[in-house]
Order: sequence, then C-alpha cells, then structure tokens
Amino acid sequence: MSATLPQPPARITRDPTNDSPPDFSDPVHSLTVEAVMAKLGDTRDAAVAHLLAAYNTVHDREVAAWDAQLLADETQARADEAARVQAEADARRLEQEAAEAERAAEEKTKKKLPDIADDTAIGDYSEAQPSSYAREKLRKREFIQLDWFTPKRCAEALLNSTDQEKSLSFVDGQVILASTATKALKEPIRMDTQLSWEEIGLARTIFLRTMRQVGWPSSHITAHADLFMGLDAHPIRGLPFGNEVVARYLADARVDYHRRISDSLGGPIYNIGIINEARLNRIDGELRREREERQVAALVRTLSCPFS
Repeated sequence: MSATLPQPPARITRDPTNDSPPDFSDPVHSLTVEAVMAKLGDTRDAAVAHLLAAYNTVHDREVAAWDAQLLADETQARADEAARVQAEADARRLEQEAAEAERAAEEKTKKKLPDIADDTAIGDYSEAQPSSYAREKLRKREFIQLDWFTPKRCAEALLNSTDQEKSLSFVDGQVILASTATKALKEPIRMDTQLSWEEIGLARTIFLRTMRQVGWPSSHITAHADLFMGLDAHPIRGLPFGNEVVARYLADARVDYHRRISDSLGGPIYNIGIINEARLNRIDGELRREREERQVAALVRTLSCPFS
C-alpha cells in the first residue's frame, strides 16, 4: 500500500493581523460565557478573561501563519525572478555561443588570404586554369577527359568564370548540376582519342598541376607524369600513325586506371607510369587493321561506282 503524500496547507486568503476579539459582554455570547463558567467553576469575569486568552492564542497563531505565508511568497517571488534572470542570461549566452560557433565555422571555410608583396604587379600572362567542374571531378578522383585541360578550354573557363548560375547539364555522359559556364562551351568536349598528341602535350602540364592543386598523392602524380613522358619519348612515335597509337594507349590506360580506383577495396593499384609494351603493340595492330579495313571499304566503294 503506497504512503499518502502530505498535502500542502490551505492558502490563507485574508490578513488576520488587525482582527479584534469578540465582545464577550454582548448577550450573544452569554451561552459561551456560561458554559466556560460552569466548566471552570469561576466568575463571569474569569470566564471572559479565559475566552479572551484563548482567542489571543488562536489569533497570534493565525497572524504568525499569515506572516509566514507572506515571507514564503516573497522568497518564492525572489527565486522566480532570479530563475527568470538566469534563464534570460543562459539564453543570451547560448545565442552568443551559437553565433560565435557559426562565425568560427564560417571563418574555417574562408580561404586564408596570402600576404601582399607591395613591390610586385600582376604577371604578363595568367596561369591557365581548368573550369571548376573539371577541378571538382579531379578532386573527387573521377575520370575526366583531357580536353578539359587544353589551353583552349581553360581560356573558355576563364571567360565564363564569373557566371555563377547553376542548372542541369549533360556532361561526360552524366546529368549534373553545373554552372552555365559548362553549358556555354562552344564545342562538345572531345574524347582523349580525338585529341592530337600535340594537344595532349599542351593539356598534360595543366592536368598534372591541377592534380597537385586538388590534393592527389604525389606518387599518383608522379606515375601520371611518367606515363606522359614515357609515351612522349617512345620510339613508336617515329612510325607512321605512331602518335595515334600512343594517344589510344593513353586513353585506354586512363579509363582502366579510374575503373580500378572505383573498384578498389583499399588494395594497391598498378603503376600507370610503366608502359606495357605488349598492350601498346596490340593497340598498334588494332589501329593498323582498322586503317586497312577502311582502305578496303573505300576501294570497294570506288570499284562499285567507278563513274561517281
């Protein structure tokens, strides 16, 4: 059986301080006075004095209870006010801390400005930079065509760099939220196999520099540099259509490399900078057969329509 909780005392609703005792000489109190006289066996005056003493005792108790209630009310009011003031102070403190945290977070996102060299001016030429879309793709370690890093594309990116509007675009086979600068390309982005070796040579410097700027590990940057230089210096380039062979090898290697990165479970990946001669020779053979087939097809068309 659960214990009954004590009930708080009933609240006093009036101030008894100035209450006056009854006039026991009034006939209305005769029965009370006579009852006390009979009980005490004393005179009327003694009975009245007894009743007055009893009244004063009760009155003093009521006044004391009233004063205690006033004191409790005053104490509670001070406590409530102190709690309100503290709550407001806590709310202001939390609001200030939140604002400071927001400012601190915003400061972290701001790029730290370098010091100004007072005695230097802008250079004669601006360093070629790819579009923000190309940088972001490379930062995410995703495959992107080298055409994005050719000087021509970088010049287009510079002209469109102030356009901040975003819209859905279809780029590199993907639907993306891209800047209108990406949509404003004058010509479609070409595949690596569609670039001349001279264009690839111009793009590789910007490509390798951007890899470093977006945080690629130095070992991967070195491997890519070795790939470009190894193909650039390969003897096969001295043969007819040799540039087409190394361009095809480069395109195949880069696509396979990024596919392996996507499929990697944390294990090592091959060194893309090491030229696989067997693969290079196979590509050379495939391109030779493709050229021969095109030549045969052209000859057949010519023989079929000798007077066209």
